[in-house]
Amino acid sequence: MSRLGTARRVIPILLTLMCLPATASDGPIMPLPPPAAPPSSSVNSPAAAPEVSTTTLDKVPDLISTVCPSPVSPPRQGQLPPEPIAGTANSLQLTPMGQLPPEPDQTDTIIGQLPPEPINAERQRRPAGLVILEPPVAPLPSTQLRHPAPEKGRQAPVVSQSDINTGEGLTRSAPLPSEPITAPSSTPRTATLGRPDASAALIPAQAVERPANPPTLRTGRDPVQEFLQQRSTLGQPPVPPTEQTLRDRTPSTESTSRFGERLGDILRQALGNTADLFKSDHVFDNFISPVTNPFLFEDPRSLTEFRPLFMFQKVPRSQADFRGGEIWFFGGQARLALTDRISLVINKLGGLSINTGSTSPFDGSTGFSELWLGPKYTIIRNDQTGTLLATGLQFQLPIGTRSIYQDTGTLSLMPYLSYGQNLDFGWRIGSLNALVGTGYSFSVTAHRSDFYYLSAQLDLDTFNNHRFYPLTGLNWLIYTANGKERPFFGADGRDLFNLGGLARGKGLLTWAIGARYKISEAAQLGAAFELPVAGPRDFFSYRFTVDFILRY
Repeated sequence: MSRLGTARRVIPILLTLMCLPATASDGPIMPLPPPAAPPSSSVNSPAAAPEVSTTTLDKVPDLISTVCPSPVSPPRQGQLPPEPIAGTANSLQLTPMGQLPPEPDQTDTIIGQLPPEPINAERQRRPAGLVILEPPVAPLPSTQLRHPAPEKGRQAPVVSQSDINTGEGLTRSAPLPSEPITAPSSTPRTATLGRPDASAALIPAQAVERPANPPTLRTGRDPVQEFLQQRSTLGQPPVPPTEQTLRDRTPSTESTSRFGERLGDILRQALGNTADLFKSDHVFDNFISPVTNPFLFEDPRSLTEFRPLFMFQKVPRSQADFRGGEIWFFGGQARLALTDRISLVINKLGGLSINTGSTSPFDGSTGFSELWLGPKYTIIRNDQTGTLLATGLQFQLPIGTRSIYQDTGTLSLMPYLSYGQNLDFGWRIGSLNALVGTGYSFSVTAHRSDFYYLSAQLDLDTFNNHRFYPLTGLNWLIYTANGKERPFFGADGRDLFNLGGLARGKGLLTWAIGARYKISEAAQLGAAFELPVAGPRDFFSYRFTVDFILRY
């Protein structure tokens, strides 16, 4: 056999063997055309068989591509493999070259959003495998969700397969236009702002748009505590006042356009604080009330209290009328604070008992005392300097028992002033409080005697504990006019009774020593012993005073 005939027989066999692996799984083996019979002359004549030419060998690849079908190439990135042919488990449908496999019917999923409604036939399908990234959107309650729908008159852009393969024209874009997500009008808007509460409820958006005002707590300075803890600045450089202090000390200069508003501001400042009705002024709780001369010597503060009172006074034997004996008072006082500046005071209410000496021409007796009362107004109450100043008017009504001289005349009026000052020198033993009271009593008729009084008290707040107060005091009373009710008496009874006698020009100065103890600010006990110092003693040999304060 010639060499050309041998090649023509061997090459088809080799090609068949080379195509077996590829075609065994893809489909039936395509039959090869039978080789043409060589000329008889070339078979028997070995010398006539020519060499295999280069042109014939160059045609081998074309022959291979014709005999062996091209295997299916793997899908590119972003493409899906072709669907298998129904009825075959391991066979794949061959796709003609130059065409793309059909796209699966699927919709895109946008990260952070809920899946849309099923896409109808009118909507264009997006390219398979295309994912559009968007900023995450907080999930909303199911009752407030509405599936987005494509905007009428607009369609999604069409992306061809070639664009997917080449990557051209693919950008990150917003999702398809959809209807705005709205909530029913009856449901309040909510917003997932911050951390949810214990019930996992959403925070209302109104709380963000209109935040609630914080409670008006009263976080300003405490004048009571500041005043009670203040110390003297003597010998120290002056401390510049703070802005808050300047605002407190400087009256408001804001002008108003209406006279009524200005008048209202003046009245509110003059009347005092009306928020705590009937409550005592506790800004000056380091002060104590006077113990001696209680019917005339008034506390400058506005107080609400009830004050039981007991007094014992010894009459000297040298007194020409009573010739000894003693005088007892048992009763009390009451005060009612309307504001921290205005108060009503009952200075004297109770019973009086007079026991004369055994040689006296006058008999002793017991009965009701006069009634002394009136209003009081605190003009100055400066907690920065510890200063108090009050004024008042006392009505002395002779409505008591005649046998104890409590019905003399018709009426006496007594205007008075009461001043208080805290004196803190930085002593370790405590601070001082000074009280001074003065007033003048005059009768509306000539039956009662007129007199002037001046009282002072100095007490020590030991160690500034506001508990124990040792005190000392002076009381001076002098008569300025005689009464005509009982001209046969050559003296008068000071603060215990008004005889209406001949006592003009006679004055008595007494000195007292005592203490007050605060069980609490609402319960206080005071006691003092008083002796005459200068002047005629008349009915006063010595006096012992005890009181108990129940304060609100």
